[in-house]
Amino acid sequence: AWRLQRVLTFLSFFSENSAALKTLKTMLRVIVESAANIPKNKFGKPDPIASVIFKDEKKKTKAIDSELNPVWNEILEFDLKGIALDISSSLQIIVKDFETLGQNKLIGTATLALKELVGTQSRSHPYKLIPLLNEKGLETGATIDLVVGYEPPAGPPNPNDPGGTNMQGTGDGEEDGGDEDMADGGTRGLSQGGPSGTREAQLTRRITKGKKNRRALSNKPQDFQIRVRVIEGRQLCGNNIKPVVKVHVCGQTHRTRIKRGNNPYFDEMFFYNIHLTPSELFDEIISIRVYDSYSLRADSLMGEFKIDIGYVYDEPGHAAMRKWLLLNDPEDTNSGAKGYLKVSMFVLGTGDEPPFCLLSCFPLCRHSISLPWP
Repeated sequence: AWRLQRVLTFLSFFSENSAALKTLKTMLRVIVESAANIPKNKFGKPDPIASVIFKDEKKKTKAIDSELNPVWNEILEFDLKGIALDISSSLQIIVKDFETLGQNKLIGTATLALKELVGTQSRSHPYKLIPLLNEKGLETGATIDLVVGYEPPAGPPNPNDPGGTNMQGTGDGEEDGGDEDMADGGTRGLSQGGPSGTREAQLTRRITKGKKNRRALSNKPQDFQIRVRVIEGRQLCGNNIKPVVKVHVCGQTHRTRIKRGNNPYFDEMFFYNIHLTPSELFDEIISIRVYDSYSLRADSLMGEFKIDIGYVYDEPGHAAMRKWLLLNDPEDTNSGAKGYLKVSMFVLGTGDEPPFCLLSCFPLCRHSISLPWP
């Protein structure tokens, strides 16, 4: 019963907060992070301001006074009004020197092709060190960093979508939503009601099925590797925050770099080498906490999520791919959502192959687990 309750905690927000997540649909979000090496003008340091143009719509950041390496960390949103991106879609970036009187002077421009975001599933892609070009199309030496997120129109996922995270089913004819990006708002075969019974009964059957599908594991201590990829956060609570994520597994803790803002992009992978019996390991917990490092109190807790390692292992490929996790206050579970965090989690035994989507994101992981132990 206690394990079922933790699984319910993992999945409950998809039905209870689907309305909130639907606000993410059919949007293009551009996080204008920073620029570097902007050249000085004849009067000294410029006041950089960035504009992003998508089709005929233009949005701007604030101007940063007298700075050659400005940091904006601003989110500019474009409502696509239900129209999907296509392979010809692009963004135009314009950085100018802001002038209180008269016209702003051009610093540089860049064009970003969005073909990597095209598809039927939610995606985000970092564009780092994009060169800014002058009026003649020559590089100015300045660069700009952005992250672009895309929420496609609502609809069924395309199994032929090369950029998606869907994996094959378990081989018994049932679909499983364990690897679908949960920003799409639902888990197939989990949160749907109907004659098959309540959600709790469905989850109980799923856990039982997962146990049956585990390969024969010796009850002796053996080598496992747990990998947790912290991708990004959304709608984190607070003003002027600097979030950092701490992941705790089996007595080991790793933390991300400190970011800024309520929608931070991390994309960091942590590795945990474990030597336990399967029964001991599967009862352990993966704890993910988000702290505000900028708080007056050192590392003030903003939200937390916990899940059994055994539940992740029971997923297809022993992986939970690109899940949106609901963060809450561990001391007041009725206080509502404290934000969302997108993560991927993997539990690999000796000889297990990482999922294909992990290989495409982290080429150095292109090998099965073989851990040296003394």
